[in-house]
Amino acid sequence: MQKEWFYFFLVILTIFLSVTRIIGLSSPSKHYFDEVYHAFTAQEMFKGNQASWEWWNTPPSGFAYEWTHPPLAKLGMVLGLKLAGNSPLGWRLPGAILGILSGFLVYLITQRLTSNHTTSLLALFLYTFDGLPLVMSRIGMNDIYLVFFILSTFYFLLSKRQFLASVAFGLALASKWSAIYFLPMFIYYVWRTPYYLLIPPIIYLIAYLPFLLTHPLTQFIELQKQMWWYHTGLKATHSYSSPAITWPIMFRPVWAFVEYLKSSIANIYIQGNPVIWWAGLLAVGYQTLRRRITLPLILYWLFLIPWIVSPRIMFLYHYFPSLVFMYIILAQTFRPRPWFILLVIVGFLFFSPRYFGFPIPNQFLNYLVWLPSWR
Repeated sequence: MQKEWFYFFLVILTIFLSVTRIIGLSSPSKHYFDEVYHAFTAQEMFKGNQASWEWWNTPPSGFAYEWTHPPLAKLGMVLGLKLAGNSPLGWRLPGAILGILSGFLVYLITQRLTSNHTTSLLALFLYTFDGLPLVMSRIGMNDIYLVFFILSTFYFLLSKRQFLASVAFGLALASKWSAIYFLPMFIYYVWRTPYYLLIPPIIYLIAYLPFLLTHPLTQFIELQKQMWWYHTGLKATHSYSSPAITWPIMFRPVWAFVEYLKSSIANIYIQGNPVIWWAGLLAVGYQTLRRRITLPLILYWLFLIPWIVSPRIMFLYHYFPSLVFMYIILAQTFRPRPWFILLVIVGFLFFSPRYFGFPIPNQFLNYLVWLPSWR
């Protein structure tokens, strides 16, 4: 690809990536899906409510104090609330920014691995035109924080900047415990300098500083135990949960929001672009069966296999960390064809009502349901 065309497409993708993450971010105008946990708790932290850190308190009806995950994502939302006000824009803005930056990290990682601008641009294109990263960037939850810091960790490791990688890995752990699945890759890069292994736990503790300054150490330890018991003993059921083995085919999207209007309906589903996902499944299968072991393929499976054997309730968005490496695998495996690029764009536009919550006439709803399990 000529340099002029490369920069042209990079600028176009950057604009589209940014606009789709930011535009209309205040809609829906109220908490939806797991915002009633994450964003609500961030609001209570913003108000200085100490109960938001403690597992034993009773929340208002319809909400819950979110203590089952580390606090970094909620602290990020608190920052957004300070910058943009106590509003949906406030608690969603930091995640949207991280969603944009995550796309650039996908590009930079691919460039590090392949030294090929076309392949790197294709990986960024796939991230930009997929639905699940878009929806998860526009909702006040912790998954985009996890993905951003995991990608940051990997990029810094590839760049031989182990200190920054250690800090980023600590921030990932302070966002969500499932960052621990990256630990084998982290150890592989830093085992010659094992003192870097001390940095992530320190960063994790720093994220809990507001709690540690107001509670005894024994309560911090008990909180970690409560988190462990919650995630290992959770027996809850949910109509939109799905086993991890079904995620690559996008068997069960998650219905996150609905608004019934007079002759139309607005839905938000946490789901992907089937053109990308099903092509990506072929690429992953091809590389796995051919034993073309690459770092993105290793990371794809590192973040998926633990969920396959996990006994707890799971949802499609838990596939997100594997998904970002699937874009790289797909970009590495198949050369970009104009017809495939066009199919991806058409797929994105076709399903965009389910990504953004655009109202559509009731009679057209069935066209967006390609599998019975998508309802």
